Amino acid sequence: MQNKHVQFIGITGGIGSGKSTVTRYLRELGYPVIDADALARRAVEPGSPALKAVAETFGDEMLFEDGSLNRKKLGAMVFSDPEKLDLLNRIVHPEVERLLLAAYKAFSETHAVVFADVPLLYETGQEARYDAIWVVYAPRMVCVERIMSRDGATRDYAEWQIEAQMSLEEKRERADVVLVNDDTPEKLYAQVENALEKQL
Repeated sequence: MQNKHVQFIGITGGIGSGKSTVTRYLRELGYPVIDADALARRAVEPGSPALKAVAETFGDEMLFEDGSLNRKKLGAMVFSDPEKLDLLNRIVHPEVERLLLAAYKAFSETHAVVFADVPLLYETGQEARYDAIWVVYAPRMVCVERIMSRDGATRDYAEWQIEAQMSLEEKRERADVVLVNDDTPEKLYAQVENALEKQL
């Protein structure tokens, strides 16, 4: 599956840990970063087989009049129901995986290393796909403060969002590289550069 000359590195973390800061910096350095969330949006674009399956499974009321997905309505339905969330994942994840591997193959033609930003990397059992996994870590209270500041969220809501994900502590234990983001962006960038030197 993988071109042995091209490293495939997965980046993950938790909400508020600062993953987007790392991926933005990697792009500034010239590295390609595949965004799994963007691919998940592409997977359910109007006219796609995945969107048709979502409408058939959850009802046409999950679509706006223009045929696009009402993400907020669907999210409200599935995130409080593990069985429905699992159903949705079984529809969307295979298409996201196809798009992810196609993007990796395309970048492999011109780059020696390709990164993928995958929020649910561990949760969806994708570890084996990557040559290494980098986890962006921040202490829980730092994440809570960032979510509150960024989203205008209450502390309770920020805590609830963190609780809904796999523990960052567990992800940290399983990582090949841990980037600790509890200080200035410059200190985080220095860790990224150090990891690149060791990895590449």
